Amino acid sequence: MQKDLDANHPELDIRIFGVNQRGYESQNSLATAGRDIPWLQDVDLNLDGQSDAWTSWNVTYRDVVILDAENQKLGAFNLTSHDLQYPGNYNELRQTLIAAAAVPEPAGVTLLATGAVGLLICLRRRNKNR
Repeated sequence: MQKDLDANHPELDIRIFGVNQRGYESQNSLATAGRDIPWLQDVDLNLDGQSDAWTSWNVTYRDVVILDAENQKLGAFNLTSHDLQYPGNYNELRQTLIAAAAVPEPAGVTLLATGAVGLLICLRRRNKNR
């Protein structure tokens, strides 16, 4: 899917990577064998005995967590219940990622809104002077 997104939507800069739950480090080689997805190992920096990312994102095994530009969770898509071998599931996840990445960041929305207000003022003045 990463190659598909890179080829068809490079402007969105979508990045897919795996995150392994803390305590399962010994399984990293099995999870990455034959795959080229970047793989990260979750840790317990706050020393509460739990995976930091897994806990804050409230995910389960085989969840695809969709994050916004600020790394805030927008949703999850579970690969166990939505096998990507089925085209409908693949397309649903693909469209979800595209939609999440296409949402303009707040600064962009502010800039767009400011531009729209400026355009409306110019049009109003132009129509007034006629």
